[in-house]
Amino acid sequence: MKQYHNYLRAINKLQVNSLRIKFLENCKQANIIPHFLKFRVPTNGCFDDNSVKLFQRNLLQKEIIRAKGDHKNKLLKLGERRNDIKSKAPTNTLPSIILYSRINKNKVHREQTRTHNKKLEALAAEQEHPLFSVDNTVVTYELENTPPEYVMKTLALGPKNAVLDQFDPKDILAELDGLLEHCKNNEVSNEIITDINVKTLNYIKKCKRMKSSRNIILTKKYLKDNNLLAIPFDKGVGICIMSKEQYETKLDAIINLPQFEEVVVTRKNGKHPVLKEEERIVTTLKSLKGNNKISKELYKKLKP
Repeated sequence: MKQYHNYLRAINKLQVNSLRIKFLENCKQANIIPHFLKFRVPTNGCFDDNSVKLFQRNLLQKEIIRAKGDHKNKLLKLGERRNDIKSKAPTNTLPSIILYSRINKNKVHREQTRTHNKKLEALAAEQEHPLFSVDNTVVTYELENTPPEYVMKTLALGPKNAVLDQFDPKDILAELDGLLEHCKNNEVSNEIITDINVKTLNYIKKCKRMKSSRNIILTKKYLKDNNLLAIPFDKGVGICIMSKEQYETKLDAIINLPQFEEVVVTRKNGKHPVLKEEERIVTTLKSLKGNNKISKELYKKLKP
């Protein structure tokens, strides 16, 4: 569908531009000049090194400002494409569109980030300017033994480091049922429907075989075996490694503050407030489904 490809293209352009801004800002922070801002300096003695570097840094700042301006325009364009696809695409295909758009966005993010990191490392080595080190963003709190180097480096990547998302084949199959129903209603040939089924099942099998990278698996195992927790900072960027007992002690001190109130069950057979709220939501969703205001697929997705 043309609208879907336009929407996907707008997402990719916005993602690439966001990562470009990040790349340029990293260059500025490390005092690195990208290759596209380099130019041949005349050797007539009129240009000293400091003035050339200052001029290049000013160009870099202008490039950052221009990229941020482009970001606003691409954001507006994405909004137009999103509204366009909402008005043209069938309602029961929207969950699938969102899912595959997100998968494609994550793929572009990983590839572009990998490319930018290689460029930064090459430029830093070429211009002899060290990059911002992330090693000091991981701290330990009253540990007897310092964690291994692979644990520190893995956690230094940050809590938002790209890892494999949890894969639920039931969600994919539920969305596939909606897509096939739409195909049947629009008299799509049986050959195409069979091909969709086969491709989806192959995709599910491949995803099930995918595993997290070895360093992430080993880091999780080390933390679990040593009864440790890796806690992201509330403010700033960083992770603190501490024992589970120390974390619970600090958490208890916070919970005991006067602004927090314990939820007390008034009678033995009383339901927990969270369960009551879930029942209220389910009742509302059943009512909407019974009145044909939402589909069966959407009901299953929203039901807690």
